[in-house]
Amino acid sequence: MAEEGSATLTGRLPSHGVSRVVLCGLGGSAFPGELVSLIYPELDLSVNRDYLPYGRPLDENTLVIASSFSGNTEETLSAFRSALDSPATVCVVTAGGQLAAEAAAAGCPTVALSRPWPSFQPRAASGFFVGGIARLVEAAGLADGGLAKFRALEAHLGALEGLETRAKGIAERLRGRIPVIYSPTAYARTVAQIAKIKLNENSKMACFWNALPEMNHNEMVGYTRLNGPFTAVLLNDPDGLPRMQHRTATTAATLTENEVPVVIIDLDGPTPEAKAFSALFLFDFVSCELALAAGIDPNPVAMVEDFKAGLGPFAQS
Repeated sequence: MAEEGSATLTGRLPSHGVSRVVLCGLGGSAFPGELVSLIYPELDLSVNRDYLPYGRPLDENTLVIASSFSGNTEETLSAFRSALDSPATVCVVTAGGQLAAEAAAAGCPTVALSRPWPSFQPRAASGFFVGGIARLVEAAGLADGGLAKFRALEAHLGALEGLETRAKGIAERLRGRIPVIYSPTAYARTVAQIAKIKLNENSKMACFWNALPEMNHNEMVGYTRLNGPFTAVLLNDPDGLPRMQHRTATTAATLTENEVPVVIIDLDGPTPEAKAFSALFLFDFVSCELALAAGIDPNPVAMVEDFKAGLGPFAQS
């Protein structure tokens, strides 16, 4: 992939010998990993939102990507240091901080992201991260063809119209409510989960997510006795299996019968990644509309920063 834009790669990765990727990150530095999985469906990539060791042991066939926009995320720094003590190949995606310094000292390949302004938030850097992660996995010989997909995605997103109008209508239906976002399993982590994060952080409101058909076998029953102002947001793939589209419609009807308000949003686009990014672009507007309607600034996340400060010495270890 071309060396351009806001993600510059320094150092070399082995072009053979690794077969899987473990991306270590939290929040806005983690969820781009799931989006990369849509762009490269052949890629064996898992996202670790925890300390290491976690899950399968790291071996010589593993590429670990430590991902932290600030470079000071405590859990990611810990995972990075643990990965250095393993046989895995370790690389970094960051905009600076302690992670950048330690990666340079260890000679780890690094994608340096830019910070457009001081208060820029990691959740707004999805495009930076996706491009940076893609550069690493292609350099490691684990995938290719990303540039053509990114150009097609750019053209698709650039042609979208009416997002703000749609967003205002959706936001109006979610004001004063607790949204629960449901989607087909293929888009659960890539759209439902990330849309939930946008509403949490931008709108400063509770929001939850789950996948169809799983929720039909358990969570749906919880709406039998309503104990909160929930609104179900159903993400529908118009190109999905007919039985899944029927399931989505039947779920909406069942919830409506149980007095649960329902919002249905179609996932529009010619490819899975186009559907995902279009929906997330829409939720950027929805979440900001909800924040502005509440008279709050969508950018800062004071509770998170205060919590990190409360970790004390562990936040620096």
